[in-house]
Amino acid sequence: MLTSRVPLQGLAAAAAAVVAGIGLFELAARIGLGPPAVHLLTRPARDVQTDFDITYAVDRNGRRRGCPPPAAPGRRVAIIGDSFAFGAGVGDLEHFAARLGCAMPGAEILNFGSIGHDFLYYEIALRSLVPGDTDDLILLLYDNDLPPADWERGWSRMKRTLYRTSHAVVVLRAAWQAFVRRLRRAEIESIVVDGRPNNVKVVALTNPGHFDSIAHPPPDRLALFDRALDRFVDRARRVAPRARIFVAVVPDASTLSRRHRAFFASLADVPLPPFGAPSPFYLRARAACAALAGCSFIELYEALSHEGESLYFPHDLHWNPRGHAVVAGVVRAALDGVERPHSTARD
Repeated sequence: MLTSRVPLQGLAAAAAAVVAGIGLFELAARIGLGPPAVHLLTRPARDVQTDFDITYAVDRNGRRRGCPPPAAPGRRVAIIGDSFAFGAGVGDLEHFAARLGCAMPGAEILNFGSIGHDFLYYEIALRSLVPGDTDDLILLLYDNDLPPADWERGWSRMKRTLYRTSHAVVVLRAAWQAFVRRLRRAEIESIVVDGRPNNVKVVALTNPGHFDSIAHPPPDRLALFDRALDRFVDRARRVAPRARIFVAVVPDASTLSRRHRAFFASLADVPLPPFGAPSPFYLRARAACAALAGCSFIELYEALSHEGESLYFPHDLHWNPRGHAVVAGVVRAALDGVERPHSTARD
């Protein structure tokens, strides 16, 4: 009996040491870096595409650089989104969040946009990064931002909890993604337009479902989005009780520009949403927001439709500097034109 207990005691001691080590790492990381969500923010990097070659800069908090915030801001605006919020392809003072900061000198604009993310990140960013004294919260969605099919299942909920609470898990996730990108680096760099890598062509050839989700979003996923947005808005009321909540959807370039439709179609046989009208997801997000108390929808489609193709990079999904300038004007008008509601947080 004694000989069998010794190995078990050793294993228990080793397990306890591992748990203690992980706990110390998490505590040190939390003190030194902040919440695990900081690892999900976009890092300084060079981005070379057909239409641009740019190196992104971030501030000491890991957010995209913009106009310096005031020493004593009278207003705090938080923006959550993906590469459109981050400002893919444009300079540090050209993305719409930076333009807002320059045009609103008394306000602090917190840009939590991060390239390549979706609803998983949006909820984590809301709960981990948005300050409680935020005055205005903007959720900027892209036309394919449907939550994953397993969004409400146990494993997905557990995954969101782990990403929100564990530095180790988020770091391992980032390391795995970097490893996969390195494995596919040669393949991705070989998919070019005019001699340069092109993300749209990569997506068209390797993930045609991206375009299909914009053209024909499944009804069950749209219903899932309704519930996810309801959850997000309710959580936002809890996180920042005095904040006004805005939702906006980035129209896909193919719904506004015939040149982009022709370009997308030339890359692969992919479905495209109707031209000259908002996509099904855009319409669903507008209706879902309207059904929620305290949610204001910012109309981007009409504002962008007047100039269409001139607001997007010619061979890319993203806005060019002119597009960001137009969006900044629309968002500024929304921020200035809505009266602040009383808090309606649920008990």
